Amino acid sequence: MKVDLPVSAVVGLVLFTVHPSVCSPQSGHESARDSVAASPYLPLGDAAYALIDALQTRGALSSVSMLERPYTIRQIDRAIESDSLLDSVKLATEVHLTRMLNRYRPRTIADSTTGLRVLVNGEVYATAQSSGRRELMLGDSGSGIYPGVLARFFVQGGPWITAVRIDGDSRLKHDPEFTGRVDKKIAGRMEDAYVAGQWRFGEVFFGRLGRNWGPPFVDGLLLGHYAYSYDHVALTLGVPRLHLTTIAARLDDRQISVDTVAQRYFSIHRLSGHWRELEVAVSEAIIYGGRGRGFEPKWLNPVNGFYLSQLNESPNLNGSSGSDGNMSYGAEASMRTARFGILSGQFQLDDIAVNSCDSFCKKPPSYGVTLGADGIGIPGGERVGDPRAYVWYTRVTNLAYRNATSFEQYMVNNIGLGRGFSDYDEYRIGFAEIFASSLPVKAYLAERRQGEGDYRIPQPPPSQFSVTPTFLSGIIEHVSRIGVSGAGILSNGFGFDADIGYNRTRNADHVPGRSRNGLEARLVISLQLPWILARDISLAD
Repeated sequence: MKVDLPVSAVVGLVLFTVHPSVCSPQSGHESARDSVAASPYLPLGDAAYALIDALQTRGALSSVSMLERPYTIRQIDRAIESDSLLDSVKLATEVHLTRMLNRYRPRTIADSTTGLRVLVNGEVYATAQSSGRRELMLGDSGSGIYPGVLARFFVQGGPWITAVRIDGDSRLKHDPEFTGRVDKKIAGRMEDAYVAGQWRFGEVFFGRLGRNWGPPFVDGLLLGHYAYSYDHVALTLGVPRLHLTTIAARLDDRQISVDTVAQRYFSIHRLSGHWRELEVAVSEAIIYGGRGRGFEPKWLNPVNGFYLSQLNESPNLNGSSGSDGNMSYGAEASMRTARFGILSGQFQLDDIAVNSCDSFCKKPPSYGVTLGADGIGIPGGERVGDPRAYVWYTRVTNLAYRNATSFEQYMVNNIGLGRGFSDYDEYRIGFAEIFASSLPVKAYLAERRQGEGDYRIPQPPPSQFSVTPTFLSGIIEHVSRIGVSGAGILSNGFGFDADIGYNRTRNADHVPGRSRNGLEARLVISLQLPWILARDISLAD
């Protein structure tokens, strides 16, 4: 995509289109017709999630999953409508959240059950940052101020929704993990582009959309949001309380020799259950591929056991004509409590052996774990709007996501499909508050240990297993950070998304004795534009 907008044109567009009514003319919740209509997803990273998090940790929006995102607009609307808490602070916050969601809500076709809804809107924004790398705990020197422009397009009719979100962002040119074209004035990509059919007992999805499975305060271990969005197909069977979701994607090819290219594929499925205050899920994932290899039905079957297929059909185990892959397994749980907020955890494990396995069993354990409590009540704070505390810890071991076969690494375009880093642990403690019923802010203290392990390189040969550390290999980089973060959109359409803090780094860049201390921050200021187009197209005779 080419976007060549001079600064003067952007400024002129902003001045011309600024209007205090940046929210949808549809200010209420969904109509009767909406109950059978498809709904767009609220993209991960949207400022509305900061407000959703704040409400969930205070006991609200209990009907939506704590372990599976993104949400559709309809899911959030229904959660707000069914909320039984009556605290005035929370109600004002929900009103503001509803207003924020209207950027993704196509208008209602009055007194009509047939027709299309079309919505086109967008925003202009600027990013000021001290680091080109998105992970500020490991910030680099890519500082600057970069303009951007974003456009959204929706067409909804009956149970079908088509959504496109195009992002032209010059910040991408300075991100060392972005693999797209950076030789233009402004880099651009399709962040969202999907067609979905949604029914009472399931959904079919094709396109690209960021997803995260696991506790929301950190990227999921098996399916995370650190990688830039990629095209995939998804099938969901069941209802929100009990459902099975399968995702399959064609990943980027990998050059394995001078004249040989390996095709790469990703499949993951997850069974999730939600009963009262408890939510649990289990997952299986596989990366497979090779020269001339295509999608294989056994890895696309939503109710097939991936582990059993690999165990019984892999030539590496019993000499059959089947084929192998890089398997991973996961489990998640979340519990809402009155005193300690939301308790949640996730566990990921690579490689399981049930029979004799010789050198394989000498491989250091490969796993990831996340534990957290969010929304812990503070003594004396009895109201919904009072500050809450949170704490979480996560660890990913040295060989997690890695495989002896280079094209079976757990990544897409050199970024992890789960976490963006391995061989590290981090804890974070802090306090959260909602200011003016609309602006959630967190103050926190974080500590990170980062080893030299990297999922981008193959695992060592079996002969090196005995001397390979399970966790924190090589020179360990230590990072301490104190910071404040928050996101929100004001009633006049101006928004912000900020994470500002001070880092103290020892053994910086894994060099013994090297220190790097200073401000590491990212601030995004945005302006929501009024509708370029908001129209209902009746299909009635």
